[in-house]
Amino acid sequence: MTKDNTSLQTHTHQAKTASPGTTTATGPAQIIEINRANKGRYPTYSEICGLDEISPGDIVVTPDVYPHMVEHLQSCAGLIIYSEQEVTGRGPIVARELEVPAVIDCPEIISKVQHSEQVTVDAKEGLVIQYQT
Repeated sequence: MTKDNTSLQTHTHQAKTASPGTTTATGPAQIIEINRANKGRYPTYSEICGLDEISPGDIVVTPDVYPHMVEHLQSCAGLIIYSEQEVTGRGPIVARELEVPAVIDCPEIISKVQHSEQVTVDAKEGLVIQYQT
C-alpha cells in the first residue's frame, strides 16, 4: 500500500467484532469461496476454493470457518467472516485461538472487495476498511 493518499480511496464497512486479536491488521484480501452441493453438512476440502492460496499476512474473507480450514488460516493476519454469526461461533473461536483480529456479520463485503485488494480489519471498532486506487 502506498503512503500517497491522494490516489487512494477508502470505503468503510460496519461489522461486529469477533476477536480483538492484535486489534487491527492490514493486508491483501484472500477470498475463500465455498461451493457445496449439500448445505446441510460441512463442505469437503475440494469444495473450498482459495485455501491453498492463503499467504502469510493475508486478510481472509470467508462466509464461515470449518475445522479443515484451520491449518491454512494459521498464517493469516486477520479474518472477515461475512456471514451472520454469533461471537461464540466456529469462526470467532478459531480467530481468538489464532489471536488474529476478526469481524463477523458484514455480508456486503463479498460484493465490494476484490481478490488481493488491500483491506484493514479493525476489530476494536468492528470495521473493515477497503482501499481502492
